[in-house]
Amino acid sequence: MVLKKELIAVGESFSSREEALLTIANRFVDAGYARGSYPQAIIERERVFPTGLPAEAFDIAISHCDSEHVLESAIGVSVLERPVEFCMMGNLSDEPLHPIIIFMLAIKDPKCQVPTLQKMMEVIQNKHLLEQLRGAASEEEVFDLLAPALKN
Repeated sequence: MVLKKELIAVGESFSSREEALLTIANRFVDAGYARGSYPQAIIERERVFPTGLPAEAFDIAISHCDSEHVLESAIGVSVLERPVEFCMMGNLSDEPLHPIIIFMLAIKDPKCQVPTLQKMMEVIQNKHLLEQLRGAASEEEVFDLLAPALKN
């Protein structure tokens, strides 16, 4: 799984979860990592299987969908100016979460899904790293902080 610089954005503002997910997912399509069906698949999966998680530092989301919508594996990150409302993964609570960072995954090989999610769990359990990502001034800084943690 590869973190892609062109799929990283810092300081974004969205009015809703759906707007955030569509905007981020369309970057994957525009960059050639996902099919045109990917954004809608992300939205539909989020409705059925929410991706918000309370992390060590603050809430995050890890959005992804089935591999049939993916052309090439990639990870994207959006560090938000202000959080948007997400539901908690596993519907463990009716209380909404307010992610500050949205990670989006495009996983081509389904066998890579579990190892990739395990790496993501290590990231979200690293309070110091998350706080560094939140404070990053540029996409390049996010990439430099996150790439070592996501290497295969």
